[in-house]
Amino acid sequence: MAEPLRLLFLTQCPPSLELGGSKSQLELAAELERRGWHCQVAGPDASGIAAPAALLAEPWHVVDWDVHLALERSRLPPTTLSLARIPLLNLHLRGGHLPWPLGRWRWRRWAQHLLRRRRGGRSEIQELADAQQRVRRALTQADLINSWNSADTRLLIEQEGVAADRLIEMPPGLPPARLEQLGHLAARRGAGPSTRPPRVVVLSTFDFRKGALDLPPMLQRLRRRHPGLQLRLLGTRGLFRSEAEVRRYFPAHLQRALEVIPSFEAAELPRWLADCDAGLFPSHLEGFGIAVIEQLAAGLPVFAYDVPGPCDSLPPQWRVPR
Repeated sequence: MAEPLRLLFLTQCPPSLELGGSKSQLELAAELERRGWHCQVAGPDASGIAAPAALLAEPWHVVDWDVHLALERSRLPPTTLSLARIPLLNLHLRGGHLPWPLGRWRWRRWAQHLLRRRRGGRSEIQELADAQQRVRRALTQADLINSWNSADTRLLIEQEGVAADRLIEMPPGLPPARLEQLGHLAARRGAGPSTRPPRVVVLSTFDFRKGALDLPPMLQRLRRRHPGLQLRLLGTRGLFRSEAEVRRYFPAHLQRALEVIPSFEAAELPRWLADCDAGLFPSHLEGFGIAVIEQLAAGLPVFAYDVPGPCDSLPPQWRVPR
């Protein structure tokens, strides 16, 4: 093209390298800018509108938008490609419920009570139905749909009837500078025997979709095999804001084995991963799982549920049935 490609990325949350909902777009935009393209990343305003009309009316070649925003095609010029990004496909959930650990009805009742209180009395089923409706509406508005994993692609074609020629499968990745930074950790691993107890890391917010209720029994079983094992929960802040809120879900005898870091600067990630031996990623549903490839780049084996997202990033022996 005679002129630089102009791309606008619309995210579901305020643009920040510390927020998973926008980090990939910020990093991609910065890398494309370095290669001579013109990019901008914008989040929704206070009312939840995807972007001001004046911004959308600019001569963008591509507007790449988060499916939660359900950007109407009429808001874009006809010469602009409307590309919907599917970071989390709620259509995978059947029966109106998030997946919960079996046999823990007491925790489930407490979790539902907490979610209703934070959502103004709305139930889990109501929230999920609204989310699924937004996704289906978004699918009709986009010129092209970017699926981040093969399970989403199959579902869109087989369950939602989306034509294959409207789909591309283009997952996010790590920018070269961060890949190199994390790669230095991988090169140093195994340089000598370690005398400290093993440390496992969970790089994720602490919430129910991310497997929060699965972690206490996991830690208990791991400690039976490795009595000194430590669990580091890194970047927990989300549904639960404080360290104390997270620790409430772990019994007293596991508290000394637990380290909780609610938030950290993006540049600090290598320091937090340097003394870890393996990663857990017990999310029940992901769009991709950028935390998985960050840990792989740092030389850590990562064990995850065999679900949308990690299903494409990990070898079969590191994936566990949910």
